[in-house]
Amino acid sequence: WNSRMRGRWLARWVTSTFETWEGEHASYRRLPCKLLHRRAIVRIGEDLWVVVDDLLGRKTAQLALYWHFADYPFTLRGRALLMDTEAGPVSLEVQGPGELQTFRGSLQPRLGWHSPTYATRLPSPTLRCRVETTLPLRWVTTIQLGASAPTRFSPSLRSLRIGADDGPL
Repeated sequence: WNSRMRGRWLARWVTSTFETWEGEHASYRRLPCKLLHRRAIVRIGEDLWVVVDDLLGRKTAQLALYWHFADYPFTLRGRALLMDTEAGPVSLEVQGPGELQTFRGSLQPRLGWHSPTYATRLPSPTLRCRVETTLPLRWVTTIQLGASAPTRFSPSLRSLRIGADDGPL
């Protein structure tokens, strides 16, 4: 908490069918693994988002990715979290290494909570993907509205291929 986050915007592209934003921050460079976190967010149409988290550095590191949700019924099926909301189904899938766990109102560890006001704590789902690995690492998260099963992607460290006929992003 003693230093400011050093983040920067890298790029933004907009077409008639998708929108992409990419940025990075070097706030973890002080760690022995010299971690740089780069994130790209791709919106495809009105109901599909792809979030690419690249964790660049050297050596081995313990890493965790967290996704926090509104308090709706959910199930974890393989690497996908499926949620029933008032607006319809939502699916979120994390591709990449690591163990997935869900928490809702957990006291040990203290995960799966949100605070709508000061001194109020309410349970809400949290998905954690945790791994100890040698860097670099890529996590690809797909978030799809209105689908009970997520769209499949093929992540690599060089490109992200969407579907069978689309080119790499």
